Amino acid sequence: MPRKIQGLLERAEGKREAGNFKEALPFFRQAVRQNGSFEAFSGLAGCLRLTGDFRGAIAAYKTALERSVCDEEQKADTFMGLGMACRGLSEYAAAGRYFSKAAISYKASGDWPGFAYYCWCQGGLRRITGDLRGSRRLFMLSVKFYGLLKDESGKAYALAGLGGILRMLGDFSDSFACYSKASVIFRKHGDRFGFAYCNCGMGSASRMLLKPAKSEAFYKIALLNYRGIKDEVNIAFVLWGYANTLILSGRLTEAKRRHIESARLFLKHKDKRGMVYALLQKGELERNSGNLLEGARCFRAAGMRAKALGLKFEALHAQTGLFFCKKAKSPYKQYAKLGSKWHRVLKRNTAVILDFP
Repeated sequence: MPRKIQGLLERAEGKREAGNFKEALPFFRQAVRQNGSFEAFSGLAGCLRLTGDFRGAIAAYKTALERSVCDEEQKADTFMGLGMACRGLSEYAAAGRYFSKAAISYKASGDWPGFAYYCWCQGGLRRITGDLRGSRRLFMLSVKFYGLLKDESGKAYALAGLGGILRMLGDFSDSFACYSKASVIFRKHGDRFGFAYCNCGMGSASRMLLKPAKSEAFYKIALLNYRGIKDEVNIAFVLWGYANTLILSGRLTEAKRRHIESARLFLKHKDKRGMVYALLQKGELERNSGNLLEGARCFRAAGMRAKALGLKFEALHAQTGLFFCKKAKSPYKQYAKLGSKWHRVLKRNTAVILDFP
């Protein structure tokens, strides 16, 4: 590879490893124009995906797949990228098919770092589609493999994923501990994206532990870091979580402002799952303001969209919202069936019904 192209790719990789995905894009685009190698297209695709351009990422990944020739490891990595881009578009069945193709290649070639990454991605997909126990098992496998491989950054991402599913299962203290451990590693390696992700998770776990002041502080750190790398996709989720903490604190006027900011970003980036979150939160704001009929309308709309996308946990939360608006049966048994302790949490404190990754 020409030295000039190598230099471009090294600069791009440096930006990407630091979590500065938008800053990496121009270097990858220049490398694509001048060289068009697998590395250039793959790097471009990864940064496009992480900045929310999932269609652009899919196109770049498919070109990278054509340039991988007979390299099975490169093909497997590209299948994983395609799966993650499809996940971003809420095309979960397609994402699962790409992940399965990659897993076969990783196992066949004995690529255990690749297989650890597969476990992390598949764990996230299982979490979204409501297989909570399966998700926890895969995240724990990912933590184990990355630990054996002595890959600190990989282990940090796996711990963060595990923190997310533990929160959904109702294990809030363990969730906070996972995010906290991962946060230390990300800070050590200068990974602003990972550090922001963990602070968002610690903000949510703190709210579930009924510590709103700590929750707010963590969200502010997450916002600062995501804004530093211009990541609007994840800023939307932080604002959403922050609004929930404000609802818990009874600060509804501030919560509405955060909610509107969040919903606008979900809409801007055409985030279908995010729009379900926005409807759930709108329902919760209306419920807390005493507007039970309007709250019920939002929860019904959220439930219909969640079911259409295959989002089991979000659909169950919509039913929970309807229950609190006195428009549906108790959802407690369904939480228990999913393996989540949420049915216990809900009986103890109804103000925290809308918290999940």
